[in-house]
This record gives sequence, structure tokens and C-alpha cells, in this order.
Amino acid sequence: GFLIACLVVLIGFELGKSSVEKIIAGETGTFGPATIIVLSLAILLKIWQGVMYFNFGKAVSSETLLAAGADSRNDVISTSAVLASTVFTMVSGISIDAYVGLAVAAYILVSGIKLVKSTIDPIIGVQPSKELTTNILDAIMAHPVIMGVHDFVIHSYGASRTFATLHAEVDAKSDMIEAHDAIDNIEREIKEKFGVELVIHMDPTIFDDEEANELAANILAVLKNEVHQKINIHEMRLVRGSTHTNVLFDIVVPFDCKLTEAEIKAVVDAHLATYTTLYYSVLTFDRNYVC
Repeated sequence: GFLIACLVVLIGFELGKSSVEKIIAGETGTFGPATIIVLSLAILLKIWQGVMYFNFGKAVSSETLLAAGADSRNDVISTSAVLASTVFTMVSGISIDAYVGLAVAAYILVSGIKLVKSTIDPIIGVQPSKELTTNILDAIMAHPVIMGVHDFVIHSYGASRTFATLHAEVDAKSDMIEAHDAIDNIEREIKEKFGVELVIHMDPTIFDDEEANELAANILAVLKNEVHQKINIHEMRLVRGSTHTNVLFDIVVPFDCKLTEAEIKAVVDAHLATYTTLYYSVLTFDRNYVC
């Protein structure tokens, strides 16, 4: 599909080049009834061919067939333009073939460049639809064993070639063997429902640490107020020592947030300094491209 798209661009360039040369040289074409008949038959054949390519391409999700269909569509447009200019020239005696060819070349170049982009996207990977990501997360969160998810990464390389990873929080006090079995079942479910190869990293999390929960709620409120409304945190845990307590958690920073990591950490540290307990922050930053 990508190679066909490149050929379409090349054809548009060559057509534009030859049209400009004809305009400069003042060349005029010689046309007759046979020309009209051949061009008309070619248009009908290309319409049938393009419809066939598009139908089969959509049915089997083939970028090659869809690209061939786009090529046939361009042929229909260019040949129709040539036919129209031929009829006009025969009736009026004024040759506009080169000018029409230049306009068609511009159209083919634009459509060819768009086709290159559409065919190269599945090669380098694209972001799947928001609907798919939402449905996957909803299906995962429907399982009682999952208390929360984060670090969700999903990328697609065309039909049936979508891969995803995420971290799932489970209760640290639950049976880890049973939780792991549930995770395996979820991975299989997502594969069967959505055709996505999912790998879940299980994060055992303590949910009944009242001090950590209160800190998390207060820090999140401060970050949303002073940094970004869509910022989020997860996996907070406290490591208590004789002289101080380390506060460890991840901060999910929206991509459009302008503050640096050091500036965000300063906001957190300023808030922690308001407590009587000596807290030291240990932060992990994640840049979230989709909020």
C-alpha cells in the first residue's frame, strides 16, 4: 500500500511536469471520436475496479487494496477531466488539455500525499481510537479484584495488531495467587473481546493506610489547584523511619502542563513542609499524552 501511494505521488509529479512543458511549448492534441470512446470505456472500467478494490479492502482491512482503490479513483477523475477537455476542444477548437492536466496533477499529488500518510501510519504505529481505550478500561475495571489502573500504554499497527500494557492495583492483603489468576483471565478476555494483546503488571497496594490516604487526597487537591486540573497521582506509600518518613508516589502530568518536574516537586515539598511529621518526597513522573 505504501509503495502504491508513492507511485501515485510520482504519477502526479510526472503529469504536472508534462502539463507545464505542454503549456510552455504551446502543444495541442489531436482528438477524434475514437478518443472519446476509449476514454469513456476506461472510466467505466476504472469505476468498477475502484469499487471492487474498496469493497474488498474494507472487508479484509487491506491497506494495499484500499490504496489500489484510491489509485483507481484518481484514474477516474483524471480520465474524466481529459474526456471533458477533449470534448471541449473538439467543440470549441480551443485546447485546454495541458491546463486540465495541471489541475488533475495537483489533485493527484494532494491525494497521493494523504495516501502515503494513511499507509505509513500502520507501519510506524498509531494511537487507537478513544472509544477502544475507554471500552478496554471499562472492561478491566468491571472486575472486583482491580482497584485502579495506571500507566496505560496502547498502540496499533493496523487491524488485529494492537498491543497494550498497564499497571493494575490490587489489594496487597488479598491472595496473590488468586489475584494473579484473575489478571490472566482479564488478559484473555480483552484479547477475545477487542483483539488486543494486553499485558497487565500487578501492583499490590495497601488501601487501609489512613495517613497515606489523607496525604494523597491533600496533595492531589494542592496539585490540581496549583499545577493542572487534570493532574493525577497513584501508588502512594509511606516508608517510615526513626527520623523522617519517605512519601513515595507517581504523578501523572498532562502533556500540556508547562511546569517542569522540579517545579511540581517544589509544590509537593512545600505542602509536605506544613505537617509536623518530617516528610521527604520520592516522586516518579509520567507524562500523559491523552487526558
